[in-house]
Amino acid sequence: MQHLISVLLLAMATPALASSLSLSELPSEAGFKISSSTSLDSLGSGGIGSAGDLNGDGLNDFFVVRNGGEGGVLVVLGSAAGFVGDYGVDVNAWSGGFEVRGSIAGGYIETASAVGDINGDGYDDLALGAPNSFPISSGYACILFGRSSFPAQMSTDALSHSACFSGGQEYDNVGYSISAAGDFNGDGFDDFAITAPLANFGDTDSGSVYLVFGQSLFPSQVEFGATTGVTFSRFDGLAQGDYFGMSVAHGDFNGDGKSDLAIGAEDVQGAQGPGGSVYVVYGQSEPLDAVIPADTISGNLGFEVTSVSLYGNLGRTLATGNFNGDGYDDLLVGDGNGGGDSSVVLGSAVIIFGSPRRNQELSVGVLNGLNGTVIQGVLLSDRLGERVGSAGDFNGDGIEDLLLGALGDSRVAASAGSVRILYGRPVGQWSALMNVDQFGDAEVVDVQGASASGQCGVRVSGAGDFDRDYKHDVIVSCNGEGALDEYMGAVYVLHGQFVPVVFKSGFD
Repeated sequence: MQHLISVLLLAMATPALASSLSLSELPSEAGFKISSSTSLDSLGSGGIGSAGDLNGDGLNDFFVVRNGGEGGVLVVLGSAAGFVGDYGVDVNAWSGGFEVRGSIAGGYIETASAVGDINGDGYDDLALGAPNSFPISSGYACILFGRSSFPAQMSTDALSHSACFSGGQEYDNVGYSISAAGDFNGDGFDDFAITAPLANFGDTDSGSVYLVFGQSLFPSQVEFGATTGVTFSRFDGLAQGDYFGMSVAHGDFNGDGKSDLAIGAEDVQGAQGPGGSVYVVYGQSEPLDAVIPADTISGNLGFEVTSVSLYGNLGRTLATGNFNGDGYDDLLVGDGNGGGDSSVVLGSAVIIFGSPRRNQELSVGVLNGLNGTVIQGVLLSDRLGERVGSAGDFNGDGIEDLLLGALGDSRVAASAGSVRILYGRPVGQWSALMNVDQFGDAEVVDVQGASASGQCGVRVSGAGDFDRDYKHDVIVSCNGEGALDEYMGAVYVLHGQFVPVVFKSGFD
């Protein structure tokens, strides 16, 4: 295979580091870098993240999407021995992972997501999206079912015996975003969601989301609206250009034991103009309607989070985690154009704290630190919150932590980008409005990009514990890095707990 991926391995030890970390001088104890030697590869720009446990060995695996060339996804299988020595420059020589390359219905793989164990066979599964497949960007999504072993190289032809989902109209972009949905209906199978943010069921580009329920056997080809043998519900956006389904995530936000679904619609009209909304649908054992308009969710099936920003994009990206340690999952919402006005783009991220069932609209403007908080950027054109993620419990204090990407950060060089790893804090220690400078050295790791136009933070994600050191790791994508051209891309894996715990009393 001509496409090469060079992997610079830096080590797996975990001594202390400062709270500011430069990716241009990544210490050996901090992690390793995956880079591409293929021009225009855009490594990691389409997605990075935990793949769950695909091969059933008890270790988390992680994936990296390659958007360049013919497209594809690289899966790194977890290893209890860690990664020691030269990990290899030729992907064909890798013994600890595999790669899927090629097109699906004429469209390249552009996205991927862990979806849990949707067929109940004991292996986690991975979904691959090709939103620009034929006919004319109607979109496709295919499931790579987990199993005990995988060949080092796989063609998308192998997915023909899997389960592939289609049925969108031209330009619907089915498979633009995919997410696990947990066990939404409590039947013992994991469920998953596939978005089509340019679908036209409500209006032009209003968007739709398909919630597909897990089962033991899936047909190899599923056409939404035509195929029998698969149960799903379709949620539809309302107005032209809402882009309902731009993002999707899941968590148990009301603590009832069922997984809930969060759907981002980044251009919904708010009180000030287009600012975006997020819809939360509570999990339930009762069957859902086949088609559910977005305006029937709040007050009935869940609630809506509305923006107060003019020209914001609340809901472009979503993540979940228990960031205040109260036992409820919380919703982390990115708004990379928020936090200022139409001429000042600082960026922001919103946390909606989980609570018993909430059945009415919730405006970002009424967050008070107990029901939620707004974290705002401080640098012009920083675009903090353009991407958000959960780091898991990165610093080992028992509370999950946040990832905030700011791909426009120019402190190091123009658009070098950065990622803040903000440590979670207990209930009562969050304010209604905070900025990233309010987090002290003991509360944040400021990960700074390596080069101009690197756009570090274009993707951020937790990786789980893939090396069985009982520490949560994170993955950061820098779309613009590259030795030959600025679109080769690079991905950095950072090891958890490499920053010392600094107690507020001053002792460490």
